[in-house]
Amino acid sequence: MQTYTPLRILVLGHSFVWRLAQFTMEANLPCIAHNFHCAEPSEIQFYGIGGRTVTRLRQFDLSLVAQFKPNTITLEIGSNDLCDPRLNTNDLATNIFHLVQTLHFSYNVSHIIVSQVLPRRSPPRMIPSYNTRVSFYIHDQAFFYAMAFTLILGEIICFTIVIRRL
Repeated sequence: MQTYTPLRILVLGHSFVWRLAQFTMEANLPCIAHNFHCAEPSEIQFYGIGGRTVTRLRQFDLSLVAQFKPNTITLEIGSNDLCDPRLNTNDLATNIFHLVQTLHFSYNVSHIIVSQVLPRRSPPRMIPSYNTRVSFYIHDQAFFYAMAFTLILGEIICFTIVIRRL
């Protein structure tokens, strides 16, 4: 007899996460639900902090992962990192990969979704090259993740959305 494991989903990252949580609670559309129309029983927790970077997520938010014990995590992370001109986009892809490894192997998260960093219609004033950095990151991420996740983890999902027009 197969036992059913309830979904425990954690949506984790920067300010987009709390905005998404608020939108799903306030949206009056049948296609939008705070529980993403997941089968019951399921528990979904949103945790997003404005300005959150991969380094700060590792530093401050892993205790939440340990406490909540999710079996699925959606990471919405990377865009604030790209606002640091000293950070190489390949290093960001590597940092996120190491975070995913930590979540999978140290916190037993079986499914990890890495959301795509999207370009912005209006890049930050201090980083006019932001959208170019996003393009480089998407390239680095797709190449790095395709090789590493497939060969090493197998359970990881990486959404890559390429926006052609801003």
